[in-house]
Amino acid sequence: MGYTTCILHTLAHGQELVDRNGWFQALQRHVHTTEYPDALVRAVIAKNFPVLGSIISSYEDQIESAFARRDLVSLIHRTAAWLDSYFDIVFAVNRQYHPGEKRLLAQAARLPTYPTNMVDDLTKACWTVCDLKNCVADHLKNTRESLAAWLQAQGQPMTGQTGM
Repeated sequence: MGYTTCILHTLAHGQELVDRNGWFQALQRHVHTTEYPDALVRAVIAKNFPVLGSIISSYEDQIESAFARRDLVSLIHRTAAWLDSYFDIVFAVNRQYHPGEKRLLAQAARLPTYPTNMVDDLTKACWTVCDLKNCVADHLKNTRESLAAWLQAQGQPMTGQTGM
């Protein structure tokens, strides 16, 4: 969870150092010649969206627990996982692979479509993750609702069968 589009980016753009049997080259050729499957978009959403906040032990629940414990490291770690899943969804819906953690927000902002206020919402989440006066999970819930509205506008279901 949270890394599907990143792993595919590595496959698409990676350079093999040793590939005795041609396995990597064949896989890379497949990634380059195959359109981004609708089933993959649905699977990324189906696996990542619920863990943001709509299930027991979601990232938001874990963030709230870390906040209650005043556990800064856990706040950072769980918020980072939340962001991983969020970005995986946004890149998948755009049928693009993301190149990893560096400048990810700026790269997401260059996508053809993304949730309203994504840049501002995620910037605020990053700046406030270690605020022990206000739990960042409250802001992430609102950001998840904006993501849900965007997914609906894109015609993407948030749950159900993935077709994979």
